[in-house]
Amino acid sequence: MPHCKLLVSLLCLPALAQQPAHSPIRTEGPRVAMTRGSGLQPSGEANGLIGGGADYEVHFAESVRFEPVLGRNCPTTQHLTLRAEAVLRADETVLIPPGVLPAQDERTAIYQHAPGCDERYEVRPDGVALSWRFEARPAGHGDLVVRYRYDTTLGRPSRVGDSFELNGPHGGVRVGGVTGIAADGRRVAGNLRWQGEHLELSLPASFVDTATYPLVLDPLIGPIVPVSFSLNFAEFDPDVAYNEYGFWLVVWRRDLSATSQVVRGQRIDDNGALLGSTVFFTSSGVASAPRISSNREYDTFGVVWTQTLAGTHSVQFQSVPAANPAQIPILLTTIATNTTAAYPSAAIAGDLDSLADQNEGYLVVWEDDATNTIRRRAVRITLGGAVQMTLPLAIWTNGALGPFYEQPAISRHAVGTNRMLVVARRRPSAIGGSTIVGQFVDSLGIPIGATATIASSTANDLFAPAVDGHGDRWVVAWERRASAPAYGSVRVVSTDSAFNLGSVATYGGTLLNQTSAPTVCFAQSRTWLGYQRITAQPTPTTTLQLAALRSDTCTSCNDGLTVSFPSGSRIVAAREPPYPFTVNVPPRTGLVVFDDSILDIGGQRITDAGNGTAVIQGSACGNAGSLLQATPPNIGQDYLEDRTFTGTIAFFNLTPVLPTNLCGTCELAPLGTAIDAPPFGFWRRVRFVIPCEPTLVGEQMLTQWIVFDISAASAPCPVLPGLYGSERRLLTIGN
Repeated sequence: MPHCKLLVSLLCLPALAQQPAHSPIRTEGPRVAMTRGSGLQPSGEANGLIGGGADYEVHFAESVRFEPVLGRNCPTTQHLTLRAEAVLRADETVLIPPGVLPAQDERTAIYQHAPGCDERYEVRPDGVALSWRFEARPAGHGDLVVRYRYDTTLGRPSRVGDSFELNGPHGGVRVGGVTGIAADGRRVAGNLRWQGEHLELSLPASFVDTATYPLVLDPLIGPIVPVSFSLNFAEFDPDVAYNEYGFWLVVWRRDLSATSQVVRGQRIDDNGALLGSTVFFTSSGVASAPRISSNREYDTFGVVWTQTLAGTHSVQFQSVPAANPAQIPILLTTIATNTTAAYPSAAIAGDLDSLADQNEGYLVVWEDDATNTIRRRAVRITLGGAVQMTLPLAIWTNGALGPFYEQPAISRHAVGTNRMLVVARRRPSAIGGSTIVGQFVDSLGIPIGATATIASSTANDLFAPAVDGHGDRWVVAWERRASAPAYGSVRVVSTDSAFNLGSVATYGGTLLNQTSAPTVCFAQSRTWLGYQRITAQPTPTTTLQLAALRSDTCTSCNDGLTVSFPSGSRIVAAREPPYPFTVNVPPRTGLVVFDDSILDIGGQRITDAGNGTAVIQGSACGNAGSLLQATPPNIGQDYLEDRTFTGTIAFFNLTPVLPTNLCGTCELAPLGTAIDAPPFGFWRRVRFVIPCEPTLVGEQMLTQWIVFDISAASAPCPVLPGLYGSERRLLTIGN
């Protein structure tokens, strides 16, 4: 009977064999480039500032150091450094003493050299707009000249039109022409001269003597980044997380050169637009693989990365306060350090269950080749703003001859059970097979139960495990780098907390369709799987793919999102985690980010499309409150929620569409499945998942709250005193 199947499917999430109907991942708004913003914030230097735009970074201290982003093909970071020395006219010289430090005004660094004489650097996406502001006519006669001492790694400048370029084999810096702007809008072209070790910006005396003040002298300093067919990209390896304040934070690795790779970030609002400034993390040397998670308890993001600086290798953690309008990274903390072996990777989980453990916060796991272990460390941020950490203890330890553990990953959030799943690749010895193993841990990283084998192969061909999940369900993915007949594939399996594994689903694995680099974004019903795909045509074509799976069976929901021109292998999605104590239903939208050869780091808002309906049928009676959160139901929906605000005892009645029953003035839906709804604050709530099951499309059901108030003296239903009913809602499940 279809209605019986409907109720069982909704409540039990069966693993049915039918292939789901097409239910596309729908894009919301245009794609956006994370790197097309700009920002300015305090740096690690004393009273210094750091800023940057799409293709450059700039450091403000006693001098200004401009660094174009030229990528790993450039062996060292190139720079142009400027320090103002004097303001002159022919018969008047005002020397500028060294040691002046900048002040910040939003995205402008200001050097106050004298009353009424400011040097300003406005940090824009395309470059730094340098200007001098004179409140009154400078003393003396003749042209007005601002003299800089400069230092650069880019060789001698060459004039190109009214600009100068300092250019090397990988790119360089351009200093634009000079313009004078009077207070009344009158403008004049100035001059730009390189004299030995000096750069001079000048305006003609006739303009200086007759201008309306304040007067502004205004050139632009910008990067020269060559566009070539060598695919010399500079932005890689993005990751993303969501915060309850209604925005996403995307992090990635920026390659200034082969010896300077840093971690940057950008906030994205719920409409998919850049929000605020570029975020500059306190990374140094060669940083790599930034990973991010959010923590609702502290209203923060936690970011980890690995780095190497001056022979020292480390795993670094930094927090970003989401509630602070500036949202500048704070609390830089070294998780691990050594001088013998670089750390290949690190991962982070957040939103640890504060109800089950008072040491809630973040859990960091990393591969430690110096000690031959996979290690973990819990990080807690106290109410006073300090960082507390547990000892760095091992989850797995390598043996002398094996097994060897590497490439750890951890589920992003611990929700409901205070339990996270850590997965890793294991090799039994230097030669032979490989396995993907899993270990549940609590918020301190303490193992729960024993390590389980999730997948195994007699060949050394299982790599790159990825995992996400929470509550009682997790999805694990990995790549198999096999040759014929299997070829490269991404494999996915679902597990519960007892390691009861479902069937393995395979994506790719043919000569014409080879896949790798999986990522996982879990939801109770529909999980997003990201991977790289190489399609063999007359010339191989590489794309990034985002697919949707049933979370219990890992079968395809036939969803798809394609990035056609990637510059890297990683595509990763995130959505708001389903906190058990939230009042509002999380949106069904997410953000997917990727290495894009057109956008550098691109981002796209996405949603699970649907056309379900929820229609109020009326006929409420008594003190039963009203149905709230009228979320239209669709297959693959994370969960449906209904709430009521009253009732000593309340049941949620989920029933087939049959004739209703009359009890006095009450019109009650026929009893179907009564779900107990315990108190939740001042109201009652029921949530349930709709599986990605195509045979449910078009099915209908009625929902109604049945409330009992045992203290009531009378009730609309004389047969059952104290019984009330809310209005009924007719739900039609969409695709």
